[in-house]
Amino acid sequence: MLSCTVTNTFNSAQFTVKKDFSPNSAASVSVSLNCASGNVSPASASASEASPAVFTVTGYVGDPTCTATESPIPPGYDSSGTCAASLTAGQCTITNTLNSAQFTVKKDFSPNSAASVSVSLNCPSGNVSPASASASEASPAVFTVTGYTGNPTCTATESPIPTGYDSTGTCAASLTAGTCTITNTLVPTPTPTPTPTPTPTPTPTPTPSPTPSPTLTPAPTETASATATATPPSVSVGGIVEVQVGGAQSGLDFAADSSGGSASPNYVVLAGLAAAALATLTAGTWYARRRWLR
Repeated sequence: MLSCTVTNTFNSAQFTVKKDFSPNSAASVSVSLNCASGNVSPASASASEASPAVFTVTGYVGDPTCTATESPIPPGYDSSGTCAASLTAGQCTITNTLNSAQFTVKKDFSPNSAASVSVSLNCPSGNVSPASASASEASPAVFTVTGYTGNPTCTATESPIPTGYDSTGTCAASLTAGTCTITNTLVPTPTPTPTPTPTPTPTPTPTPSPTPSPTLTPAPTETASATATATPPSVSVGGIVEVQVGGAQSGLDFAADSSGGSASPNYVVLAGLAAAALATLTAGTWYARRRWLR
C-alpha cells in the first residue's frame, strides 16, 4: 500500500527594529511590532543603537507589511516614532533626532556704545550651550538649546549690568521666537548743586545826626535919632498947644536880643519924646496963665 505525508510548515520569520539616535546616544526605547498578517512575538522589546529589538512573526500569509512603534518618544527628540517594512525585508529603523534650536541675545546701548557684556541663557526645558557668551551691539550672543520639549520660554541675563547704565539686565522670549534684546540706558550724570553764595550782611547805614540850626544873630537895629524940636507954640486963648516932633519914626520897632534880656533903644527914643512933650505942655500952661492974669 502506497502512502505519503503532506507536511505544513507554519510560516515564521524574524523582523528586526533598529534604533538610531542623532546625535548618537546610549539610550534605549521600548518598541512594539504589528504586521498585517501573522502573530508577533514578543509583544514589545527594548531597542538601542547597540542592541536592536528582534521580533518573530508566525502564521502570516503572503508578505505582510510590519510597522514598528516606539513608545514613548524619548523627551527632547523629534521623531515620527515609527518605521515600517515588508516582512520579507525583515527590518526597519526608527530614528530619533535630538531637538535643537538656536537662541540669539542682542545688546542695545542707549546711546550707542561699543561695550560688550557677558550673557547667560536659561530655558526650563533642554540644555543650553555655551554656559555664557559675550554680547555687544555689533556681535550678539548665540546659544544652542538641545533636548527641549515643547516651546519653552528662555530668559537671557547679563551680569554684571554695565556701570552707569539703567537696565533690568534681562530679556525673554519663546524658543521658537529665537531672539530677545537686553537694553541698557545710560544714566545721566547729575549736575552738581552749586554752592550758594553767602548773602553779605548789609552794613547798617548810620543815622545822620541832626544839623544844629544856626543861631540867628539879630541884625543891629538902627538907633533912631529922635530930635524933639519944640516949635514955639501959637498961643491962643483956650490953651491949645501944638507940639511938633521931628525925626520920629511913624512906627515903633520892638526887638529883643537873642537872650530876651534888655529893651531896644526905641524905648529910649519914646521916653525922650514923652519928656519933650511934657516940657512943652508945662511951658504952654505957664504962658497962658500969665496972659490970663494980665
